[in-house]
Amino acid sequence: MITFEGRQIMTDASITAGASLIVALVAGGLTLRNGSKANKNAVDIQEVKSGIDRDLERLKAKLEHGQLISSSQWNAEFSAYQVLWKSIYPARALATKLVSFGGELAEMGIGTSDYPQSEMEKRIVELLQKYASALTECAAAINENAPFYPDDIRKSANVMHALGNRMHTTHSAAFVARRKTGITYSEQAKAAKQDHLEQLLTYIESVDKVEELIRKRMASVQVLNLVTS
Repeated sequence: MITFEGRQIMTDASITAGASLIVALVAGGLTLRNGSKANKNAVDIQEVKSGIDRDLERLKAKLEHGQLISSSQWNAEFSAYQVLWKSIYPARALATKLVSFGGELAEMGIGTSDYPQSEMEKRIVELLQKYASALTECAAAINENAPFYPDDIRKSANVMHALGNRMHTTHSAAFVARRKTGITYSEQAKAAKQDHLEQLLTYIESVDKVEELIRKRMASVQVLNLVTS
C-alpha cells in the first residue's frame, strides 16, 4: 500500500493478496459445505443399504421357513388342504355317530332294549363299514398330497388318522365280543361308555390340531406373484 496526496492506495500486490484470501475463504466454505453434503449423502446411502439388507434378511428367513412361496406353489398347497379337510370331516362325523349311537335312539324315544338286536347289529356294521371307508379316503388324502404342504401338518394328520383307526378297532372288537358272549349292546355300551368318550375326545382334539396348523399356515404365508414377459 502506498500514500499519495494523503490518501492510501492499495498496490496490485495488496489487491491480489486480498482477492486470493477471498477466493480461499469462499473455496473453503464451499469445501466445507460440499463435505457436509457428501457426509449426509453417505449416511443416507448407508441407511438405505441397511434397510435393504434388513428386508433381504427378512425375505431370506421367510424363504427358509417356507413362508414366501410362488402363487403356483400356493395354489397346489391350498388345493391339498381342501382335499384333506374334505376327507377329515366325514370321518369325524362318523366317529361321533358311532359313539353316540345309543344316545341317538334315546333322543328318538327308542330304548336299546326295545330295538331289535338284529337291526341294531346291522346298523352298527353299516356305521363301521362307512367309518372304515372314510378313514381310507382320509389316509389317501394325507399321503397323496403330502408333498404339497408342510411336514408338521402331515405328521399331525397321520396322528389324527392313527387315533381314528384306533377307534374303529375298538368298536369292531366290541362288536365281535358281543357276538361271542351274547352280551347286549346296552350293557356293553354302558360299561365302555367312558373309554369310548375319551377316545372320541382325543380324536376330535387331533382333528382340531390339524385345523389349527392349517389356519396358522394360511395366515403366515406370503404369496409371491412372479410376472413374466
